Amino acid sequence: MKFSVIGSKVDTSLSPLLHSWIYKKLKLDHAYGYIKLSKDSVDNMVDEIKKRKLNGANITMPFKESILKDIDGLDDISKKIGAVNCIQISNNYIKGYNTDLYGFQKLIDINKISLNDKNILLLGSGGASRAISVFLKDISANFHVFNRSKKNLDKMLDDLSIKEKFFNQSDKTLTSKINMIINCLPPTVNYSILLKELLPDINKFNTIIDINYSPIRCGINTEYFIDGLDMFIFQGIKSNEIWMNKNILKDVDYSDLKSFIQGKIKC
Repeated sequence: MKFSVIGSKVDTSLSPLLHSWIYKKLKLDHAYGYIKLSKDSVDNMVDEIKKRKLNGANITMPFKESILKDIDGLDDISKKIGAVNCIQISNNYIKGYNTDLYGFQKLIDINKISLNDKNILLLGSGGASRAISVFLKDISANFHVFNRSKKNLDKMLDDLSIKEKFFNQSDKTLTSKINMIINCLPPTVNYSILLKELLPDINKFNTIIDINYSPIRCGINTEYFIDGLDMFIFQGIKSNEIWMNKNILKDVDYSDLKSFIQGKIKC
């Protein structure tokens, strides 16, 4: 079987290494590569998928939302989130899934993060932010969302029916209580500058989660800093479970896989 990751900046992605490790350890004759497309090439994506005879693919920035109009069906979670990061192809039928929510939930669980006493600021309004917003809403977490583009943020909050979660910087009562940051902005964004503008009176956070698996720490003062490596790995495992229609988590040595990926991350 053939799989791939598709996005605009996937030539440096660790996804091929992650999936190839899984296939080697499980003795599976599968292949995983990458397809780099410009952000204006979403209309060509399905053609590329069919031309390369893929059995499945992971979808990353900036196509998680725009691909929706070009695929044949969605699972319930991706319908709820309004974004797809995994597709399965069978007999030319393309079905979309979302593993961001699952991956983030596993990150929370494996790092034993309590959200009960947190006042959370979520940064970003892309596909991952949509999934995490749904997760936080479903568990009744106390959170608000900020994005540099107000138009994109308004659309996300409206789509998810959580419009009251817009972050109001002028609300001093709100800003003074923020003690946790979840960053869903691209790894190229220095969000420490953004946080100083949004929360000038906060000198230290309790927890920062950066969902990028190789984030830049940016010198932010926080008690706990958690990167997105666990989320990335669990997303990859879940994608394979979708493609293979079987549970493989119990067969994967998670510690070995994580150590392998950590060794491939360039500092």
